[in-house]
Amino acid sequence: MLNYLRLNDASQAPDVQFAHGAEQAEAMVRELTRRALKSNWLRGQLVKFCLRRTRALLGLREMPKFYLVWILARLRTILRPVAEELVRAGRLEKLDDFYFLSFGEVRRALAGADMHSVVQARRATYEQELQRRHVPRILLSDGVEPTSSADEGTETNTLRGTPASAGSITARARVILHPVGAHLEPGEILVAPSTDPGWTPSS
Repeated sequence: MLNYLRLNDASQAPDVQFAHGAEQAEAMVRELTRRALKSNWLRGQLVKFCLRRTRALLGLREMPKFYLVWILARLRTILRPVAEELVRAGRLEKLDDFYFLSFGEVRRALAGADMHSVVQARRATYEQELQRRHVPRILLSDGVEPTSSADEGTETNTLRGTPASAGSITARARVILHPVGAHLEPGEILVAPSTDPGWTPSS
């Protein structure tokens, strides 16, 4: 929000950018419909219907993750008293240690088992995974990531990835590996391993 307030160019405001993108999309729908109509009337109407449905419903693809994140947040709130009890009893060191345990392990902890070593091992693995700069999109059956010939001989100072927006631009790029505590200046190009609605506040 603070970065939005710092925008000096009114044309870069989110609502203006969104409206501009919507205009471009509608113009392309009209153009593709016009091209399809040259073939025949039915194809033109089908193209128009499909493109408009896609534009109207594409945002729904993010709904499953939104609700999953919302449910998990509610579960954390509901289970917090259990975590507090385990910390009070000395079976866990910190509240967030609780989330490194399975439900069965939580039951054992409530019955008196000390879970410090289990949490410590899992936290170490978690911290190691946070340092990962590349998450494979797919793995082969032997656990190896497939590579293309284009990946071979790549210079070590070259960033390769998949663009998320159309067009080209020259500006300062900022590499952000995790959204927590991240800072992006207006006009900067975001370079990240991946982004999704989890990068935005769920509230």
